[in-house]
Amino acid sequence: MDKEKFVLVSLKESKTKKIADVLTNNTSREILDFLSEKKEATEGEIAKELKVPIITVHYNVKALLDSGLIESTQFRWSEKGKKMDIYKVARKYIVIAPRDVSGLKNKLKDIFLIFIVGIVAAGLIHIFTQIKLSGVEQKALSETVSTGVGTNIVAATPEAAGIPLYGLWFLIGVVFVLVLYLLFKRRR
Repeated sequence: MDKEKFVLVSLKESKTKKIADVLTNNTSREILDFLSEKKEATEGEIAKELKVPIITVHYNVKALLDSGLIESTQFRWSEKGKKMDIYKVARKYIVIAPRDVSGLKNKLKDIFLIFIVGIVAAGLIHIFTQIKLSGVEQKALSETVSTGVGTNIVAATPEAAGIPLYGLWFLIGVVFVLVLYLLFKRRR
């Protein structure tokens, strides 16, 4: 099974034609729609549900597999002892680029990896900030604040008590740096 979360192809690649052919085929689109709702099914189940001949389903499933839009990771045995593949939609993004994509794919992977690491780091900073709150700051979170009309409101969030959200600011910084990086790369 392919572990990549996106398919990046150039207009010059043969895979682009396969994807375009599949997406312009009504039966293939019906199968994709059915699998997106059903989550997974065998060719027989697809044919029965869509009321399409099994040979037509087999042809379209093969085309969908070749294009990378669906995948088969499991199988089950029929009553007659025949192995039946179970198909599901491949949860991938399709990116079609007008030029050669050999280097672009690696750049997108790097940026995506940096963004994920930034999210994880921001989460860890937020957790450690919450753990490191002193007893006084914790007490400030639960103190009541008078509104002047005889009712009290509990300050239940760090920002309401005046405690900065370092994790959020770190994440904003990561996004800002990535945007600057992309703008710089584009100008070159």
